Amino acid sequence: MKTYIKTLGIIILFFGNVAFAQIKNEEKEYIEEVQKISQLMAKHPEKMDSLMKVMDVMDKKFRANKTKTEVAKKQNKNSTNKKSTSHLDRFIISETKARYFKDWQYGDAVIFLVTQPYKPENKRELKVGDINAQGEFKLNEPESVLFDRKVSDFFKCQGASSQIETTYSSPEIGIIPAFFSIKKNGEEIGVLSLATSKQQAYNNSPIGQYTGDAGYRVVLFYVEESVTVQTECARNIQGTDYGENQKQLEIVDSYNLSFQPGWNYVKVAINGSQNVGEVSYYKRKEYSVIENRGEDVKWVFAKN
Repeated sequence: MKTYIKTLGIIILFFGNVAFAQIKNEEKEYIEEVQKISQLMAKHPEKMDSLMKVMDVMDKKFRANKTKTEVAKKQNKNSTNKKSTSHLDRFIISETKARYFKDWQYGDAVIFLVTQPYKPENKRELKVGDINAQGEFKLNEPESVLFDRKVSDFFKCQGASSQIETTYSSPEIGIIPAFFSIKKNGEEIGVLSLATSKQQAYNNSPIGQYTGDAGYRVVLFYVEESVTVQTECARNIQGTDYGENQKQLEIVDSYNLSFQPGWNYVKVAINGSQNVGEVSYYKRKEYSVIENRGEDVKWVFAKN
């Protein structure tokens, strides 16, 4: 009888705990089986020992299954929380700044320089190099290109809370941005750029404009004459982890550019980051003109 009372106490204690929790289907099934066994105990006390053994086996099985479920949930959560890199699958990157892609698999192709003018009819696509089936390539920028924009069209503060002006030493100087396009059989298969990582190349787009990944990328400008550009743009943006968390963040865009006549490589570097949940935003983005495309920069190909 003492054993029976003890058993009922365990059952009642178990029911008391689950009464205040959300009971799942497997837990309901377990409770129903326990109830059946407890009823058998009441009717057949002589079978108490054997029924207790059955209950013990059931209990161990139930707890083992529950542990497996919780472990699986935790592993799945950890896997989900890891930053996905699937968006970078279409990118390949050189091992050094040398003009060579070890993983190139697109055969012979042609490299074009494409200008980005204000008027579409002024756009130019000029052949500047080739890439062979082994992934080795060479390119040379043309001496000059047509431009229809001025330097004061660029490097302005966007969304600043106060009106911050950019200082141009010669605001009317002509300028035009450009990029490298890779074509095969007359069709563009992707673009070629310079960055310290695949992620930095990916961030050179509206979707990645605020991300705080460490490193830098390089963008290309043709400039008519020498000109300097300076400003410091501080502004607030609404950061989010794409879940429930949102936060006001201050970011700074710093322009300290000294252009020379001809082709210029502008370094866009991330300096510091801040997080909303596990989503990273930059604190400071710095723009400067560099020589020789940078020392630790690499070539990146992004397939269309």
